[in-house]
Amino acid sequence: MRFAPIAAAFFCLSLAVSAQDLSTIIKNDPSLSSTVYQPYTPREGSLTRAPGGFKPFYISHYGRHGSRYYTGWKYFEEAAGRLDAMKQAGMLTEDGLKLYDEFITLTQVHDRMYGELTPRGAREHRAISQRMYERFGRVFRKRGTVNCVSTTVPRCIISMTNFTNRLQANVPSLNMSFTTGEKYFNLLCADYGRTGQGEYARHIADSLGRAISRYDKLFQRILKDPEAACKLLDDPYKLAHGIYIAGCICPDVDFTGTNLHKYFTADELASFVIPLNNRLYGDFGYSVEWGDKMISFEKALLRDFVDKADAALQEGSDVAADLRFGHDSGILPLLALMGIEGQDIRCRVADADKHWYAHEMVPMGTNLQLIFYRNCKGEVLVKMLYNEAETAIKAVPAYQGPYYRWEDLREWFVSRSK
Repeated sequence: MRFAPIAAAFFCLSLAVSAQDLSTIIKNDPSLSSTVYQPYTPREGSLTRAPGGFKPFYISHYGRHGSRYYTGWKYFEEAAGRLDAMKQAGMLTEDGLKLYDEFITLTQVHDRMYGELTPRGAREHRAISQRMYERFGRVFRKRGTVNCVSTTVPRCIISMTNFTNRLQANVPSLNMSFTTGEKYFNLLCADYGRTGQGEYARHIADSLGRAISRYDKLFQRILKDPEAACKLLDDPYKLAHGIYIAGCICPDVDFTGTNLHKYFTADELASFVIPLNNRLYGDFGYSVEWGDKMISFEKALLRDFVDKADAALQEGSDVAADLRFGHDSGILPLLALMGIEGQDIRCRVADADKHWYAHEMVPMGTNLQLIFYRNCKGEVLVKMLYNEAETAIKAVPAYQGPYYRWEDLREWFVSRSK
């Protein structure tokens, strides 16, 4: 796909203008600079008590895998050869040598572990499970069956294992079923490879990155003679960008004690975060350019939520929960298809950083929980938790606070899944 230089310049200009909001966030808290690789932290907020007489009895859930290792060497290759060249040329300062050692540590811990769940990822899912039980333990004490399904990817299966082990530690009598297979991969993970948005988003991010990214202070810190070093480098931007990308995974492998982002200033970090943030929105979000195609891949998954809930509502059902474990490419379009607040935002990829922040919207362990309540009259309400905080769907009238009548929510889900 080719893009005119004028169009690329326009996108870069519009993104540079729109950078203020996200820049401020990163400047105030540089630890949020890992975007989609951000470790999981539940959203803040207390839970609203259910209306009188309503008790929880069923949970429908989708969870992204927890913190993981990078999926391949490509995340290190931009920086690896260039850092080696700088070291061999004697160009690295004392801080540069420290950065080099941390970079090598990162590559070493990834040996034969690409794509796997990290210890932090395991802890994240055990903690999410524990909080689910502490909040809605009645569901699992009153009903005994929990159905679990995962994609075929090991990090998802291991996330499921940690989640369910903690749940069963609280209620040993639970009857757990576990399912995976190619059929379920296709259900739980959007087929985004056929839309073309990846190439489009990468182009925008690369154009923007080269236009706004700043790394003078980084180079002054790690290179003895930045001007001379840049003459030796085939592409100085790729060294800085490669260090930033490699550093995004540091919090997920927290046992290494590495932190490559500390070598950047907060302003420099923000200049690298913004292009990646907007690329991620272009890849998986509800963008003007590609959002309709992305959400179309999730219609079968939304129907699965409806069908599983209908079955759980039947008289005599013993199903306490349906638990699904997948990926960012599954849950982000699903949230947009549902119309979950925050994920219903539609804008151009070029404007994403004004409205949509990957570290908040899709960290590792991102999850959606639909909590079903029933009263003695048989009326059913649903409360939705997005990363464990109450959320809303603007298109559906609420019954009371964050609670919705299931018949209203169901009607909306069915209309969206056609």
